[in-house]
Amino acid sequence: MLSMEQLTQFSIGATDGEIGRVADAYFDDRDWTIRYLVVNIGGWLSVREVLISPAHLRGIDTTRGVLHATLTQAQVEGSRPNFDRYGTPHCWVGPYPPGPVVYPGLAPPTGPELSTAAEGLRAREQSQHEPNLRSAGEVRGCDIAAGDGEMGHLKDLLLDERSWVIRWLVFDTRNWWPGKLVLLSPKWIERTSWDESQVVVDLPREQIRAAPEYDRNLPVDRELECRVAAHYRRPGDWQEEERAA
Repeated sequence: MLSMEQLTQFSIGATDGEIGRVADAYFDDRDWTIRYLVVNIGGWLSVREVLISPAHLRGIDTTRGVLHATLTQAQVEGSRPNFDRYGTPHCWVGPYPPGPVVYPGLAPPTGPELSTAAEGLRAREQSQHEPNLRSAGEVRGCDIAAGDGEMGHLKDLLLDERSWVIRWLVFDTRNWWPGKLVLLSPKWIERTSWDESQVVVDLPREQIRAAPEYDRNLPVDRELECRVAAHYRRPGDWQEEERAA
């Protein structure tokens, strides 16, 4: 998994050189999936931003901090920051959070899988699903409201580097002084109030405070995910995606 704090330190590598650096990301607040990376390109006197979909990424080098894209420098430098510049279909339309496939960059489905994908596409179209894009940078710092009162704030977002789904929200259980860091799944959110910068979860404060502590220096492995899910007595949201994969 990657944290948004870590992601904003990555550079984007084109097929013929470096493009720029990640400044932010837009995610769909219905599926909690990253739709676009905001990338700063150019020199320090002529910095501008472009949007790149995870569908155009072919690999991640976490050691060097590089996201490898399938685009050329010319494609990116001659673009404007709009969503359809590279001919990418709307990635939020499909049966899976990333779109018509389980993971961005996979080949389109064929055979029986094509029928399943087509059904998902029709369902989204009939419901007139449109993405509600939010800046990951702006939502970091939102307050958390538990079922019995306010507590803490949103510290970071952890995303699955294969599907680009935001898997966990990292909450600091205190507001003014550093507190304990805990994980909460976006699927456990009761509602969000972006105007008030607030995330509401239907869990008591003491249960959140007693959750397994998240250490930012250690990777989030399946053992920790299972411990967190068991603590809240909630199913692990990775199980359904693994069956689909």
